[in-house]
Amino acid sequence: MLKESSFSSLEYIFNFVYVHCSTAYRTQEHSPNITTPLESINWRGIDGKIRNVDVLFNRDYAKIHLIENFISENECQAIKDRVRNGLYAVNATNRAEESMPGHNPQAQQGIIAVPWNLKENLVNKVGQRIFEYTNQATWYNLGVEGQEDILIMMHDARGIGEKEPDRYIPHCDGDCSGHPQKTGNRVATMIMYCEVPEVGGATNFRNANVHVKAKKGNSIFFSYMGSDKVMDKGFTEHSFSNILSSNK
Repeated sequence: MLKESSFSSLEYIFNFVYVHCSTAYRTQEHSPNITTPLESINWRGIDGKIRNVDVLFNRDYAKIHLIENFISENECQAIKDRVRNGLYAVNATNRAEESMPGHNPQAQQGIIAVPWNLKENLVNKVGQRIFEYTNQATWYNLGVEGQEDILIMMHDARGIGEKEPDRYIPHCDGDCSGHPQKTGNRVATMIMYCEVPEVGGATNFRNANVHVKAKKGNSIFFSYMGSDKVMDKGFTEHSFSNILSSNK
């Protein structure tokens, strides 16, 4: 997670989320229509690349953006190589579960630190890009000190007729009760897709009426603190639909 350095190095936290969904099997799913963007803009990062950004929801307290081609295959592979065999089953005894409330306990996850001192490292470049985009999209002026590490999630479905395929039920990554921000709490999330399923795995923000289909290389950015340092009132509550078909 990231925090804002202009107030203190540990004041605000950003939530890194990297999503990788593994082999699954087709069942059936009803999905809402994909959201039409309010506007589409071009964003040029410090790497010189121009990426399309779909603005899906835009309020002072809550922003939801879809960024195309945010992470490359090589960068995804670097993250996978760094976590290697460090994935573990998520269950009620895992402390990391507390950071992702409302989840189905059948996923695997791992956590890796960003090597901020290695400027040419691919994982470092991803981390820098996340902060760069966040600071452009918001007023947060976040720094890297004291932030959370990258969370890697791997999901599986278990075949036709499975009553509880991998999913996340509606939840907020940070406080979404409309209260003033508390020092050290999360203020934004970046979900990056390195693999996607043929069916399922979409992200739904039901209170914002936003539904985003997972696409390899894309990312979803959402922030949940207003300019008065008051938190979102539930528009960034989100869920992931059932993962139902092979290779997310």
